[in-house]
Order: sequence, then C-alpha cells, then structure tokens
Amino acid sequence: MKSFIEYLKEKKVQKQSPDPAEARSLFLQAEARLTDLKSLPIHETNASFRFEAAYEAIREALQAFLAREGYKPFSHEAVFAFAFESKLLSEKEMHRVDLYREITKTCPND
Repeated sequence: MKSFIEYLKEKKVQKQSPDPAEARSLFLQAEARLTDLKSLPIHETNASFRFEAAYEAIREALQAFLAREGYKPFSHEAVFAFAFESKLLSEKEMHRVDLYREITKTCPND
C-alpha cells in the first residue's frame, strides 16, 4: 500500500478545513450501520451484503478521523493508509481491512 502522502500527491485526498460535524456524522453512521447489522440474520443468500455493510462501517469510522483532521479522501486505500500511519490500525489490521476492500469489489450482487 502507498503512503498517505502519495495519495495526497496523486490528489486522491484533498486537504480542507477540519470538519468535526462531518467526522461525528460519519462515526454515527458507522455506529448505526453496525447496530443494524447486528440485528440482521446472516444467510447464504445475504452474506455478501452483510460483509459489505461491515466493511463500510469500518471505512466510515476511519474516514471520520480524516474529516476531523481536515482531509477529504477519494480513495478507500487512502483512508486505510491514513489509519495505519496514524496508528489507528496495526499493520496486520490494515492488511486485513485492505483484503476486505478487495473482497467487497468482487462480492456478487445477490
């Protein structure tokens, strides 16, 4: 994975003013998504949708930290690079979440 600064240079992240309101909104949305996800049954026919929802909750929660610091990402990879470099994720967690990102790109639409 590239460094966060590389994503900035490639304009896959834009520097802006810190946005605590957006950060809170993203975090609350991630929390609501997880709460909803926990209440839903998982079956073979909907497992890919549940997996995508879990991934999105992780991404939204991490993106909240970027908004708080004044960054607008246009790439999921940039979100994870920021999280890793900010010590929000360990190297192992970062690789696992990046694998989840790859899996969600190939999840069949049930």
